[in-house]
Amino acid sequence: MFFYLSKIIGFFLLPSHILVGMSGLGILLLWTRWQTAARLCISTGVAGLLIIGFSPLGNILILPLEERFPNEIPVGTKSFAGIIVLGGGTSSNLSFHRQQALTNEAGERILGAAELVRRFPNIPVIYSGGSNALWDEKNSEARMVEEFILPVVKIDPNIVRFEIRAKNTYENAIEVKKMIQEPASDPWLLVTSAYHMPRSVGVFRKAGYNVVPWSTDFRTRGTSDRYRPFSKYSEGVKRVDTAMREWIGLLAYYITGKTSALFPGPAGHKTIKSN
Repeated sequence: MFFYLSKIIGFFLLPSHILVGMSGLGILLLWTRWQTAARLCISTGVAGLLIIGFSPLGNILILPLEERFPNEIPVGTKSFAGIIVLGGGTSSNLSFHRQQALTNEAGERILGAAELVRRFPNIPVIYSGGSNALWDEKNSEARMVEEFILPVVKIDPNIVRFEIRAKNTYENAIEVKKMIQEPASDPWLLVTSAYHMPRSVGVFRKAGYNVVPWSTDFRTRGTSDRYRPFSKYSEGVKRVDTAMREWIGLLAYYITGKTSALFPGPAGHKTIKSN
């Protein structure tokens, strides 16, 4: 139930949808006696859409998420229990229909896992990803990765296990835990998009994992992008919606007790920077 509610409510809470709805309401009100309210709705909606489309707002919102966890290995860590890769980087339905490997903006999650496998060979990998669609859910993302992606990135299929049920981050942690028979003394490397890492770490910590974050799929170059406007309207709107979806997700997960903190951060240990 939480999954379906989050999808439906999240749809209506996206800034672009709110502003478009406000503009549409204003147009409807033009045909009534509430002309002042109509003009206010239209002007606010259009102005808001221009702001989120061209201003640096999307970068301002997403930067705290991306900068929260640097890719660093804790000092003294000699081995890992394995690598957990969260789904969300592929277009599974398209891949099965076109019979080829097709990724989306978050495809770097898979590349990040491949990089870690080369750096730490022979440790197990768990790829967690069912279908997060509200309908047409027969094609799980994990199965798509197994069939089309592994041969491309050349990861030994014998070290990879696939979790095919999880629809969201909370279910990623729960379903992967079912696959791990005994608690690991070594930490797990957790791979997901940089903006998604705070919520992922909070959920996995809450579920009892010891995780070392390994962020991929960065949308910004760093803090200098805080002042960089967008040259393409669609990119600015998408960045704002992506960031706000994650902030709303953090709040919702915290209220429902699915994460260890409202805005999870580094554990405070000394680290070695990644090369």
